Amino acid sequence: MKTRILLAEDNPATVEVIQQELEILGYDVVVAKNGVEAVELAASELPDLIIMDIALPKMDGLQAASRIRANPKTAAIPMLAATAKALPEDKKKCLAAGCDDYLPKPFTHSELNACIVSLLKRKTGVVSPHGAPSMKKILIIDDNVDFSDLVRSKLQETGRYEVRVENQGSVGVDAARAFKPDLIILDVVMPDMDGPEVAEKIQEDNTIAKVPIVFLTSIVSEEEVKSHSGLIGGRHFIAKTERIQNIVSYVEQILSR
Repeated sequence: MKTRILLAEDNPATVEVIQQELEILGYDVVVAKNGVEAVELAASELPDLIIMDIALPKMDGLQAASRIRANPKTAAIPMLAATAKALPEDKKKCLAAGCDDYLPKPFTHSELNACIVSLLKRKTGVVSPHGAPSMKKILIIDDNVDFSDLVRSKLQETGRYEVRVENQGSVGVDAARAFKPDLIILDVVMPDMDGPEVAEKIQEDNTIAKVPIVFLTSIVSEEEVKSHSGLIGGRHFIAKTERIQNIVSYVEQILSR
């Protein structure tokens, strides 16, 4: 039986493009043209996953997501928010409404499929036929939304990683405990809790203390980083000025050890 996806989107051109992409990938697609339809179809069709546009007529995507989560019949369905807004507060609103992840528009074919595979795997523990046989989990903690989303998309494009992004250090600590990543990419300088403090709290938790941490920094040298933050040795460092592909390659090298 095909995996069924509910696409809640009111723009006909966008619906046509995404529906075609999903059907090529082998998914069965049901379309809701507004928030009210999304809530109703979620209950009647019980899809395996919902892609929720936030700017929907009649009822916006955040309200629709909240109602779907409030219904015991549909509460466990994974939801992916599709939004043109990518600020930290927009992401918080999506997650608070009940969405499991968000994907900023415009997105590529591979980014969409990577998110779908990741959410379905999170739900069932089994990778769909469209994903890699074994996906490593990576947590990115960085307050730069554009940069962290770019790194995430490039990692997901490989088809080998399930990637979660948090844009606040304090939230990142809780995410690490819940997500149990195989590797953490951590910005050194963040406003609410800096990278060294996040790393210290992670190392205090025996369940995640041994997770490798890659520090992202705009500071020139590792010596300057350690001087700036008081970091102890034995961790990985890479400059934000590196090409994104170099960052991905560095991560792959660490995870292959």
